[in-house]
Amino acid sequence: APRKMRSPKLGSLALMALILLCLAAALIHAQEDDDEDVDVFGDKPKEWIRGTVEGILFQTKEDGDCKAFQVQQDDTVMIQHAGFVEASHQQFDSNGDAPFKVKIGGGTVITGMEEGMKGMCKGETRLFRFAPHVAFDDPAKSFSRKPVKPGTAVLYQITVVDMMRPHTFPWYQEVALKQVGIPGLIGLLVGLWILYEAYKSYKKSQKRGKKKAK
Repeated sequence: APRKMRSPKLGSLALMALILLCLAAALIHAQEDDDEDVDVFGDKPKEWIRGTVEGILFQTKEDGDCKAFQVQQDDTVMIQHAGFVEASHQQFDSNGDAPFKVKIGGGTVITGMEEGMKGMCKGETRLFRFAPHVAFDDPAKSFSRKPVKPGTAVLYQITVVDMMRPHTFPWYQEVALKQVGIPGLIGLLVGLWILYEAYKSYKKSQKRGKKKAK
């Protein structure tokens, strides 16, 4: 009589799904930047709201989803941003199509951006006005080359595309990707899968041994 095909175990399917998710995330992180101009001044001007730090004003252009997280210190955020000289509206900064990654509190961007993004939600877009002392005249920051003249107030449109909170699954995934790279992460996941299958085989052989002993 023909032998019946055994359906794969739920554990194996879950592990395969995890590997595919990690591979998809790795491919997203490998996207290339492509600078492009952004027009943010088409709408009628709204009233500015004062930020939590002096020198920061903002307008909410699009609300986000605040059910999960609001940006706070030590979060890693993926943003779309564009910077303009306030007086002329001349654009001097943009990340293009690929999201730009910022750790809040990491000191990699101007103070106005780090402080202004706190409290934003995923999908939210704000237009900021940064006074010179929280932009490129900040005495606490050192710049190899300033994109604007001293004493310049700047405007930034920032959209929070995604965010990661420390010690959550996406955060651990990001840490692993940084440590071993994409090939290493794939090898690690495949190795874990092999170990899992070997463990299942060992448990089955133990059960067969006990049955024979009886």
